[in-house]
Amino acid sequence: MQNTIISLWERIKATKLIAYNDSSAAGQGAFGLINISNTCYLNVTLQSLASCDNFIIYLENIVFVGKQLNIRPRLSSILLKCLLILRNRKSAIIENDHRNYNSKHPFNPQNILHEILRHDETFVIGIQHDADELMRKLLEILSEEETQVKQHLASKEIIMDDWMNNRQLPGQTLALAPIPICITKGDNNPFLGLICKQLECCQCHHVKQVNHELFTILPLLIPNTKLMGTCTLYDCLDDFIAPEIISDVICNLCSTIETIKYVQNNIKRYEPLREKRSELNEEYLNNKAVLDKLMGNYTKGESDLHLVDLDELAQLQKNRHYLQEKRMDIRKHNILSRLPSTICIGIGRKSYNEQGYQVKLSNHIAFSDTIDITKYFAKYGSNEAALYELVSIVVHHGSAQGGHYTNYAIVHGKWFHFSDTLVHEVKKEEVLRAQAYMLFYKRKSNA
Repeated sequence: MQNTIISLWERIKATKLIAYNDSSAAGQGAFGLINISNTCYLNVTLQSLASCDNFIIYLENIVFVGKQLNIRPRLSSILLKCLLILRNRKSAIIENDHRNYNSKHPFNPQNILHEILRHDETFVIGIQHDADELMRKLLEILSEEETQVKQHLASKEIIMDDWMNNRQLPGQTLALAPIPICITKGDNNPFLGLICKQLECCQCHHVKQVNHELFTILPLLIPNTKLMGTCTLYDCLDDFIAPEIISDVICNLCSTIETIKYVQNNIKRYEPLREKRSELNEEYLNNKAVLDKLMGNYTKGESDLHLVDLDELAQLQKNRHYLQEKRMDIRKHNILSRLPSTICIGIGRKSYNEQGYQVKLSNHIAFSDTIDITKYFAKYGSNEAALYELVSIVVHHGSAQGGHYTNYAIVHGKWFHFSDTLVHEVKKEEVLRAQAYMLFYKRKSNA
């Protein structure tokens, strides 16, 4: 297997530039990519990323600080060079790295494949992969490089100024002098967001945050009710946050309230008798201790209510007979708790037929060039809006067993269609008619 991979890699390195960029498209900063060996999944991912300004800034941050620390984040550097070439941009970060590139030819992304293979020996070159899987793999490697840079930065205690305010518009030539830069301790990946998975009691409506799950691609499914009819992107988002009812789940708030009632009744029952019988006095004191523990948490108010853990209480008292567990119907639902600056939405188009064979769902998902996801955000109801504008989409042509990826991307305000080396300008109406597989939206600056 290893020999097969090496042999294939040698063939890829020998690939010649045999195609030419369309002169009109190339003149507007839209360049094609060589399909090395079933690498359309890579090409559409790169073309989409090239239209995400925040992502290019993210790469520039990593590469520049790496240079200051005398380390080279390899994939970040190679990927940044590729994306700048695809949009005919210049950057002081790698000012001389692509000065000899011949814009008459599509770019060959062979070095990116090499880096992926270097990080993941199980990655097989020569077969078609899913574009969303490739996207996740790239972001995973970049996250490792970002972590490495931050660790070196912290160990050397280097402090650098923020240079963002001095940044020029894409396509302009930046000064070739060294530029100070800032990498914060937080996550800078523009695609990184959080999904909060919550449980809400159908009786008392107490909400318990189950966990926060990181995402770089927001996974949306086509609702079952829309499989045979028209479907919009908002339908998919509504389905994503739609609640699921789970029965027979212990609710801490309902159980706490019930336990409070139970121990209060015990205290009323034992108080008149506790002076006559020592064992009843002990029960009275135990119930009083339980009540104090429960009320100390319950009276904090709903906004900061952290109910006592029932198992912890049982262990504390060495006796479970105080606890009144209430099993209720629980509503489980998702909500976005952190929004990325650039959101990548993946439409789940794989399904299975009655015979158990994998099939592709070819439904058209209606989408627009702007999207408002405010109501799907945990801060819904505040003045913070979540408005995004479309910058690229990926389209899959074919069946669940194989096919070809193309994509549309906005370049300097104009839409282009990319199919490996073939590039041409299109109208926005054609873009909005496409059968989207992945959509890239960037957050509006005034949001």
